[in-house]
Amino acid sequence: MNNKIFLLYLLIWLSFPKIISATDKLTPGGLVYAQSFWGDNAKPMTENRTKIRVTTYPGEQSSYFWSQQFFYAGSNEGGYVGLQTGGIQKGLFIGKQMIFSVWNVRNAEPGKGAICEPFTGEGDGMKCSIVYNWKEGEDYIASVKVSGKKLLGSVIEVKTGKTFLIGKMPFPKGYNNLSHGALIWVEYFGDVIGNCNQTPLQTATFTPEISNGLNGRISNVTFGNKCNNARGDIETNGSSVIFTTGGEIKR
Repeated sequence: MNNKIFLLYLLIWLSFPKIISATDKLTPGGLVYAQSFWGDNAKPMTENRTKIRVTTYPGEQSSYFWSQQFFYAGSNEGGYVGLQTGGIQKGLFIGKQMIFSVWNVRNAEPGKGAICEPFTGEGDGMKCSIVYNWKEGEDYIASVKVSGKKLLGSVIEVKTGKTFLIGKMPFPKGYNNLSHGALIWVEYFGDVIGNCNQTPLQTATFTPEISNGLNGRISNVTFGNKCNNARGDIETNGSSVIFTTGGEIKR
């Protein structure tokens, strides 16, 4: 073979990995996190409440999760409650939803209009969700509450005062209360093509609401490992945090 032709073939072959990598799928996953904490450890906690407002909407086809992750007192187990785009029910795309999930439970009672089903992946458990067209720029309170031997996951629409009970799950034996601390975060659970900058831009504000008569504060912003296009800006008094993720945002 002519050396010039061979070199041409070699250059074309070497270019293939670059072309393929540019079109690979990437799941950004957890993008940015912060810690919220309510008052005095000596007072038992039976409810965690966090207000969420999405101020820059990332679009109907995005796959974002704005979440409050709660824990049982003295444990790293628990679950989470919040808002999603790109929601899935029974394997079908349903778009915007309210969702409540708990690890290591095997049964769940859905709220009105909700569907409950098992989940696997990052642990096993049950999730309940309600299809709902929540709005950009409006406030929603993600709430988890201990009621007897049950955990109640709800989202409250602040504008109307309406409470959406998403589901009820068993409260595990051996625990009595919730932790005073919760983790709040933004996740992109869908795929993007190419690189992290293809993640749709979003901005959201998280504010701990008074829970069990205690005020909450925000601290300790941390970031996911896959993508660096995220920011977490805590208000000067620690009362809330603004999470900005996606696009070409820099820390």
